[in-house]
Amino acid sequence: MMPNMDPRSLKRMMDSMGMKTTEIPALRVIIEGKERSFIIE
Repeated sequence: MMPNMDPRSLKRMMDSMGMKTTEIPALRVIIEGKERSFIIE
C-alpha cells in the first residue's frame, strides 16, 4: 500500500481510474519475470 494513504482514499482513487478490486483467499502470490521471480507469502 502507498504510505500515508488510508484504504478508503486509495479505493476512491482506484474507482476514479476505473480499476476494480477483488479479494481472493491466496496463500502465496508468484510474479515471474524473465530473470527474476518474486514470491509473496
